[in-house]
Amino acid sequence: MQADSVHGGIVGAPTPPGGIGGLDGGGDNIQSIMDGSYGKWIESSFKEFCERPENKLQMVKHQQSEMRKAQRLQRKMKALEFKEKVMESDYDAQKNVAPFLENRVLRKIVQTFTNDPRNDFSKW
Repeated sequence: MQADSVHGGIVGAPTPPGGIGGLDGGGDNIQSIMDGSYGKWIESSFKEFCERPENKLQMVKHQQSEMRKAQRLQRKMKALEFKEKVMESDYDAQKNVAPFLENRVLRKIVQTFTNDPRNDFSKW
């Protein structure tokens, strides 16, 4: 989209190369999608949008939000993997490790025991 320099508003969308996205129903639209030129145009248009000064702050905030979400998901995945390892171990091992799981620091230490390449968590 193009910004109106006088009023700061949006005046219209930029025209993609070769009339892509038009309503004329021509075969050029499908051909441009198939040969990748439409994707390249979309990519360059998005990069240009992201690099604009008025959008920079929003993009940084969005990237930080995405990073926090990814880190949160990674922690959840590790917790689920750890829970699976504990549940796969025999009852005595589960019973012995249970008190350590109540404390965050001790839980992290016990969680490192699941990194054993021989997969014998219950021995620990």
